[in-house]
Order: sequence, then C-alpha cells, then structure tokens
Amino acid sequence: MLISEYYSDNETPSGDINGSNKIFIANNTPNPVGSLEVFLNGSLRSRSEDYDIVADTITFVSAPLTDSILRICYRYK
Repeated sequence: MLISEYYSDNETPSGDINGSNKIFIANNTPNPVGSLEVFLNGSLRSRSEDYDIVADTITFVSAPLTDSILRICYRYK
C-alpha cells in the first residue's frame, strides 16, 4: 500500500501574533511530528525549549511579539 506524503513549505499558521497569544494552528497535522520546523523572525526554534506541538496545534513557551513573522515547514500524510 502506497501512502502519499506531502510537504508544506513556508506556511503561516493561523493565530494572532499580538504579544500575548501562544497558540497557533497548522493547516495539517505534521507527520512525522519531528519533521516540523518552526521559524520565528527567520530563526529556527527548538521544540520543547521554544514550543511544543500536539496534533496541528503549536504552543509557544513565550508569546511571539507583535509584528513577528512566523513560518512553519513540515511533512504530512
């Protein structure tokens, strides 16, 4: 059985970047979860140090500052 795999590149997850919101939603659930790369203002962030992910929900330890640029890349099935 062939399982198709897709890649989301330079996606902007949904969620307000307002200095207080820590929760952002990807368009799809990263699979494998380890394929997720999170970039905040062009800098790669570290899972568990900077954010965590459950299903399609990314939760930051500290809310990104207003006007920050958040992008994610990941594989999904």
